[in-house]
Amino acid sequence: MRRQPLPTCAGIPDEEVRNLEWLDLGVAVCGCVGRDGRCIVAERIPSTGDERTRLVASYGIKAYACHPLLSRDGKTIGTLSFGTRSRETFSEEDLSLMRAVTDQVAMAMNRMRDEKDLRDNEMLLTTIYDSIPVMISVFDPAISSVYLNKAFERITGWSMEDTRKTNVMELVYPDPVYREETRAYMDSLAPGFRDIRMTAKDGSIIESSWANIELPDGRRVGIGIDISGRKILEENLHRARILAERRAEEASVASRELEAFSYSVAHDLRAPLRAMNGFSQFLLEDCGERLDEQGREYLERIRAAGAKMNGLIDDMLMLSRVTRQEMVTDDVDLSAIAREFVNELRTSAPDRSIRIRIMDGMREQGDQRLLNLALANLLRNAWKYTGKTVDPEVEFGSMPRDGRTIYYIRDNGAGFDMARAQKLFLPFQRLHRESEFQGTGIGLAI
Repeated sequence: MRRQPLPTCAGIPDEEVRNLEWLDLGVAVCGCVGRDGRCIVAERIPSTGDERTRLVASYGIKAYACHPLLSRDGKTIGTLSFGTRSRETFSEEDLSLMRAVTDQVAMAMNRMRDEKDLRDNEMLLTTIYDSIPVMISVFDPAISSVYLNKAFERITGWSMEDTRKTNVMELVYPDPVYREETRAYMDSLAPGFRDIRMTAKDGSIIESSWANIELPDGRRVGIGIDISGRKILEENLHRARILAERRAEEASVASRELEAFSYSVAHDLRAPLRAMNGFSQFLLEDCGERLDEQGREYLERIRAAGAKMNGLIDDMLMLSRVTRQEMVTDDVDLSAIAREFVNELRTSAPDRSIRIRIMDGMREQGDQRLLNLALANLLRNAWKYTGKTVDPEVEFGSMPRDGRTIYYIRDNGAGFDMARAQKLFLPFQRLHRESEFQGTGIGLAI
């Protein structure tokens, strides 16, 4: 059962009022009016025996009228009752006066509710204004007042107290020319945000972005975002872009120089090498019988040195081509590449016994050509440097580390001194003597 509060009573003893703090809707006269929203006039109460008037009859009331207090949308917000112990009926004048008083009380209650709603809304808006992390300014041209929220004060240092002494536009935009430009933008109410430089109380410059709207009542609301961090990032990106362009140009120049050098190597160095190797061969074939064993050994060494020089030139040209070619990213099956190259190594040395393990399913995004070249050089090194090891083993696999996949090739071969590891991927840097393991020292550099 719904209940209705009874905040005010007159003509009823105080001890009884305490018992009437709540009325059950639909039981007594007031309860029925509160439930139905319609006026009830009960006359000649002592003789009617109406159950609804039993409560007021107990106080000696002979005539009783209860009127609903209605909100603007027609909902019952209370009741107003009139009773008399001296008469059993009301005159038309009495009832008209009651209706007039009821209307006035309802108007007063609606006004109080409106004022309370307005205070609540203002408190809510103030709480929102002061809680959100963006700057808000509200300007009322009718009274030339401005409101600044807490974020505005926190970011700029200017407070409401400061604006009471000096116009906020003069504080935030001290340069008269820039101030007028900014004022014109604000007055235009142009849609969207615009970047604006503000001056903080400590004199520092704040990069911000503002949008302005006009409310139906004529007030203007500005919404500002502190974009100082974004501006710093943009400047850093701009500097990085300029640096990248400069380095790209330097790389382009270096690439052209390397291309010219490669042309020189290919055409200028090979000619004397071909002559040296050719004439050495002619000398052995035509004059070999007139040379003693030591002379023939010298010629063989000359030819071997020429062949080695030719191999170095080939490796240099390959290194040059690798650094100039553009990378094409694709899905690459590393396990398949490794198995194919290992089969080639086994075919080249069918009598060699070596255990090679390759993990299944290793795939990665990368340049197929470069990954082929890298795996070929790494596996060829593992094959070569286990050549003098008893029970040689080579393993190619992967493992997760710090959210990434690490690929590795390890073997139980000769190894190297870790103090010299930084030279491992430099051109023509060898960590073993050529008499131990043949090679040019260019493979891992590629």
